[in-house]
Amino acid sequence: KKKGYFHGFDKAGRPVIVVLAGAHTPKDSSVQVMLKLVIFVLEKAIACAPEGIENFSAIFDCTGFAVGQMDWPLVKESIATLQNYYPERLGSLYIVNYPFVINMLWKMVKPWLDARTAEKIQFLDVRKLPEFIDPSFLPTRFGGQSTFEKTDFVLGIETLQPGYIPPQKQ
Repeated sequence: KKKGYFHGFDKAGRPVIVVLAGAHTPKDSSVQVMLKLVIFVLEKAIACAPEGIENFSAIFDCTGFAVGQMDWPLVKESIATLQNYYPERLGSLYIVNYPFVINMLWKMVKPWLDARTAEKIQFLDVRKLPEFIDPSFLPTRFGGQSTFEKTDFVLGIETLQPGYIPPQKQ
């Protein structure tokens, strides 16, 4: 719980997964349990994608992230799973609210990635997200208008239903 949620679609029509990287504590969950969560989230995003859309986007919100939260075994297993079983399913990954240490960690992780996958990862000022995700589907904390915010992946599935419009700030 409290590691992320689904939140509608980006401007390309892809399901959006919001990951709260600062909420992860490696010692609280085994790699196998977390990998099952990763697979569940990927499968749900793919299943809820509109017809003709075969990939997803993700926002990694690094608010509160510290180097002690880096889960190297989970990162390695997740990358291997994505590249071996879900090739080309990542449409875009937007990393926002990141501390300086993320730049150093990225230099260590990037060589593990396929070059095409690495090109899909962007480090953004959170104010740039509306360029990629319509403000009506972007949570207010990311500069959008949606007041929908959950911290459990199961609870965010309704945002991926056809015609769903999240509550908006007035």
